[in-house]
Amino acid sequence: MSEKAQLDITDPSDQRQALELASNYAKTLLQRFPEYSEWLWDQKSIRRSFSLLDVHRDFQKEIGEAPSLAEVARAMRRVKQRHFLRLALRDLIGLDDLQSSTGQLSDFACAAFQTAYQFLEKFPHLWNGVLLIDEIKSGNLSLAVIGLGKLGAHELNFVSDVDIMFIYEMDPTSSNRLLHEVVSTLTRLCHALVHLVDDIVEGDRLFKVDLRLRPGGKDSELVVPLPFALHHYLVEGQSWERFALIKASPLAGNISLGNYLIREVQPFIYRRFLDFQALDEIRRMRDRILSETPPTKPGPGYDVKLGIGGIREIEFIVQALQIIYGGRKPDLREASTLKALKKLAKEEILPEDVAMKLSEAYEFLRRTEHWIQLANNVQSHKIPRSATAMEKLVRAVMRVHPSEEVGPYIEQFIKHLHNQTDFVNNQFRSLFGEEFTRYGGRGEEVPKEEEETEALNSRCIKEIIEKWSASKELSEEKKAFVAVVADRSSTLVCKLPNSFPAETAAVKIIRFMEGVLRRPGLVKFFLGGSRRHQSNRTLQRALEALIRSPFAANILIHLPGLAENLKDTFQDFEDWSSECSAVMESTPAFEEKIQWLRRFKNERLLTIVLQDILKNPGPEIIGTELTRLAEYFVNQTYRITCERLGINPEAYPLCVCALGKLGSREMGYHSDLDLMFVFSAELADNGKGLEQIPEETVKLVQRFVRLLSINLEEGPGYEVDMRLRPSGNYGPLVVTRRAWDEYYQDQADPWEYASLVRFRPVAGNGELARVLVDRVTEILSVPRDPEKVWRRLCDLRKRMEEERLGETGDREGIHIKLGSGGLADIELWCQGTVVVWNRPGWTPGTTTGELLPGVLDTWNVNPREAEKIADAFRILRWLELRTSLVHPEGHTGWLKPDDWEALESYGLLPLKEAELSYGDVKRAMSLIRLWWNRVCDTRRPF
Repeated sequence: MSEKAQLDITDPSDQRQALELASNYAKTLLQRFPEYSEWLWDQKSIRRSFSLLDVHRDFQKEIGEAPSLAEVARAMRRVKQRHFLRLALRDLIGLDDLQSSTGQLSDFACAAFQTAYQFLEKFPHLWNGVLLIDEIKSGNLSLAVIGLGKLGAHELNFVSDVDIMFIYEMDPTSSNRLLHEVVSTLTRLCHALVHLVDDIVEGDRLFKVDLRLRPGGKDSELVVPLPFALHHYLVEGQSWERFALIKASPLAGNISLGNYLIREVQPFIYRRFLDFQALDEIRRMRDRILSETPPTKPGPGYDVKLGIGGIREIEFIVQALQIIYGGRKPDLREASTLKALKKLAKEEILPEDVAMKLSEAYEFLRRTEHWIQLANNVQSHKIPRSATAMEKLVRAVMRVHPSEEVGPYIEQFIKHLHNQTDFVNNQFRSLFGEEFTRYGGRGEEVPKEEEETEALNSRCIKEIIEKWSASKELSEEKKAFVAVVADRSSTLVCKLPNSFPAETAAVKIIRFMEGVLRRPGLVKFFLGGSRRHQSNRTLQRALEALIRSPFAANILIHLPGLAENLKDTFQDFEDWSSECSAVMESTPAFEEKIQWLRRFKNERLLTIVLQDILKNPGPEIIGTELTRLAEYFVNQTYRITCERLGINPEAYPLCVCALGKLGSREMGYHSDLDLMFVFSAELADNGKGLEQIPEETVKLVQRFVRLLSINLEEGPGYEVDMRLRPSGNYGPLVVTRRAWDEYYQDQADPWEYASLVRFRPVAGNGELARVLVDRVTEILSVPRDPEKVWRRLCDLRKRMEEERLGETGDREGIHIKLGSGGLADIELWCQGTVVVWNRPGWTPGTTTGELLPGVLDTWNVNPREAEKIADAFRILRWLELRTSLVHPEGHTGWLKPDDWEALESYGLLPLKEAELSYGDVKRAMSLIRLWWNRVCDTRRPF
């Protein structure tokens, strides 16, 4: 049985009796100050939830024109006592839940600090600070009061330490003498502020202030300069300080300065990669907590904060998971424990039922802690040993009616305390526990062979890995990792054809393991980490990619850390891109934004590969996903580049336009980015239309292109091809809108009109993008001479085979794109049909596959033949993607018998719909070439 949701009493005298039975502190205040009763019940304050602004006004009204710091301190304590009575009673009768109570207590503390700071700022003569206030008002000096711990997290206790630190920033041109005077005076200001809050005045204080969590601790200055704080955290920061800063929040003074510090230390708190490197440190902290935990069992004398299964263990679980995953998932950067638990469940880092039970335990333990403290206004966390005090506590926590006997509820309270703390402690001990099954996950079945004798390839790959392991001096932990990999790999290989190149795969797996073994955090992650079932699945995915695709293996060997976030299902693209953008927005440094983006790109690329291998969703879906990934990468790189140069990416009159496969949403694994840059002098010059390309525009494009293509530690980008721009390689890098318009109006070749069928703006100025799309629509709507267009396109196609391909007919193999009957035949057929007759109609981003049915209808191809052509096109698109997966460094486009055998041996054949042979592909291409020849011969619909 848990505590009641509400205590059903509405009569003021009954409410007062219930409160006095639960708290000696409340009873004393109500007897000593009758006006508090009037404020609570006659003025109906008990029915109100006071906001921070409401409390601030209450402070101002009570202080009035107080002539001294002592009088201000007394006035502030009167406000405290009224509001603590209100909040205690609201909790007792169930008007506030825990979040509401702790939130209002935190608002009260914030208002107290703000009121005290504003008073000291208004009357500097009371603490000899006139010089300092003049510097603050002139803008030469800023001071921020930052809350940490429960205050910063907005979850304060009734009787609690408040952890704060003072940070200042001063004009760097100030003289050393002035700086010395200012620092000395700042220290006086902060001491005065602490005294107003912390001093015991007439038997009461607002809160006890703890300043030990400041940068440098008790050995540093009381007031810390911003550069020192940043250097301390980013260079010398300790693990425990990462935990402390999770809950940091500015309280008073210059709020912007406080927010700046918190924003700048985010990379210290939350690391870019899944931070399993910190596991050892976190585990040591956990073990130290276990060694220091009082052995008292739940019951009299039990410490609800530090005891077994207490509040500290819940907070540690939450903060440890935030530290590990918060770099990748900005939503987890949440100071509130209860809100963080919900977000950990939403992100599937904690099972939903576990997060819910931890929340219930946290609420119960925190309420218990509140009423332990409210009994006598003492900072204590222990269940009382005396019978009378125990009755008071249980009466409050279980919400026992004043007319009821409390005895029966005590046993229920102890039992509930046992249940909650047992669950918490089990979760705490299992967090990063050393014990794990051979394959990681708890309760997960270890894969078993259906056959008693392993297949030859399976034995081969396992023996190679084990022999390699035996030749190395590895720790027990690393040996365990290698054993898991060997077993898993042999199981996966059993499912592949006998022709699978096991020895080659074993070498790749060993190279991958070598990269992992150099990173202890990765080893821990794959063996278990905090989420063993997830680590188990992630290792399975990584091995699937390594074994089934040399292309994916090449990436994982060089960047094993990318495996940390491998998924075997597509995360919704909008959700994925929102998460990525949130991480980059929370990252202030230009270089880190670029690194994050590149990592996200390659993680998503590997996930697409895995989807292709495991689910075979088809070329349409894979092409779309690869295009969306490339477009996001282009858009974000452009945005980051603009921000670096101080340019507004949406307002700047430049449009980044895609052509080729990016434009038609048909990207492949090795596709280039065909880009064109159009600048609007009209928009840049308020309509005057000066035809010039500013130097900053050229600089922007050059840097942007470089960032798209440069290789980084986080993996490759994309090659950029700008040869499709007006005048090709000999034209300017950026073209003005007017010059672009004139070129396509008077000078463009028919093949350049054909390339516009794949035109699509992907980044930059939205208004200019709309203008360009409208103009392309007009250009493609102009009727053109079929003879001229088709003669030119057919000549171009012939030249592509002879010059670019060098295909003579006796070369081994076929070229999927440029060969006779390859994809280029279909693409030019569709593009030419749009250019000549604007059929089947053009819209930006229409794929060739989407255009093809209308094109075949335009040419009066009979339905049976049309179906064959469409099937042949789809087969070639599928093979174009799949052959990329078996070429580590990039696919040349050739499909030779060896390539076909590789597709078979890696389990990448057949098509989902039907069996397919190498001869079937040749016949499909012959069919396409037959129809292409008819197009070139007739140049009119059949």
